[in-house]
Amino acid sequence: MTEAYQDRQDSKIYGSRLIIFRRKGVENGFFTYRAKIAGVARYIRRSCGTSDAAEAMLFAQSAYEELLIRNKGGFSLKELTVDKFFHDWIERKKHNFTASRVKWKRSVYERYMSGYSGKQDISGEKGISL
Repeated sequence: MTEAYQDRQDSKIYGSRLIIFRRKGVENGFFTYRAKIAGVARYIRRSCGTSDAAEAMLFAQSAYEELLIRNKGGFSLKELTVDKFFHDWIERKKHNFTASRVKWKRSVYERYMSGYSGKQDISGEKGISL
């Protein structure tokens, strides 16, 4: 029987609700954490950005605590940037515009908005429908 997770380590504080592991097929060898937040349907998986297990566990525990606070405060656990929001919006609304208008909207956004606020996190409260 094969292991589901390579180099799996459960958190000593949070148990199996927070684990770190190495993903198969990833060449950089970085650890990934998997967090289970009560009331959230799916696991949250993100890279720890390091191949050192102790450092990865510290990073994962810190991230898990932040996720718990965001969840308790009613904030989204997903990271949403202005760039992602715009690109999702234009894909949903492009049927309302001509092809040249869509191209114009994208170019104006890239020229005037993306460089200034494109990477800004706009994750808001739960219930905001995008």
